[in-house]
Amino acid sequence: AVDRLLSSQRRLLEAELAVATTPEERLESLKRYVDSTGKVVRYQKAKLEAGVGRTDETHLAIAANRGAELLLMQETEPDSPRLEDLKTGCIDSLSTLVDEQRRRYQDGSVNISFLLAAEIRLAEEEIKYANTSRERLDAIQRMHAAAEKAEAYRRVRMEVGAESSCQLHRASANLLSAKIQRLEETEPNATELRELRIARRDALQELTATLRSRHLSGSDAIGLVLAAEEELVDAELAVATSSQERVKALSDHLGKAEGILQNMNESFQAGAGGLDELAQAKAAALRAKIRFLEQQGQTEAAR
Repeated sequence: AVDRLLSSQRRLLEAELAVATTPEERLESLKRYVDSTGKVVRYQKAKLEAGVGRTDETHLAIAANRGAELLLMQETEPDSPRLEDLKTGCIDSLSTLVDEQRRRYQDGSVNISFLLAAEIRLAEEEIKYANTSRERLDAIQRMHAAAEKAEAYRRVRMEVGAESSCQLHRASANLLSAKIQRLEETEPNATELRELRIARRDALQELTATLRSRHLSGSDAIGLVLAAEEELVDAELAVATSSQERVKALSDHLGKAEGILQNMNESFQAGAGGLDELAQAKAAALRAKIRFLEQQGQTEAAR
């Protein structure tokens, strides 16, 4: 729940920054983002003190809040020496999360997937804030190792019937992403890159199809479907070789997003859907429309 809330807050910030027309508007949006993530931190700490909170959710909130403060400082004091302290703070929070998940795995509270997911999240943050190519490559290698273990774990569980193919498709896509990043860093002109990008697109196609079926059966929330659809269109754009292919990919994505919105609206009108899921579908359809129109405009301008 905390992870979804933090993701929604980040989406809101991105939307506000996209429509900001002055530096003052950008600044106000960033300040609101710092404030909103700070409230999540305070709430999670209060829950911990009351004995009903979770330390992993608290560490996620702290990392998000430090990331928000970092964005604000990059806007207001881009040369401040405190920037490195905030980057370190973000990484330290996620390192603590990894330690917590390792402890919970060792005492049997969670399975290894929770630990591996935390390790992947930490590596992603380390990649983002790496100061040198060596640091970046080391972080990519750590992410690849965790993603490889996660994919093997999911594959074994699916083979013995312990879980559906959905988790395996997700793990496969994550592993392919790590392989792509590693190759982009070490051999950016490798012919294998396109093959990996196509394989990742195919894995995400399988994932979105499975998630849509699970959503229709009531097993998964619409937010998972929408997030996977956006990952899929990004993967399709990564393998597109012409502006026409990019326009088609975004047009298809828009059609699916509008179809999901129509279905969610009908469910809501019938009393079977929640307002939060309807809002997510509306936001996703609008993002898809904006991306399609931007690409269409670029294509027409280049003619």
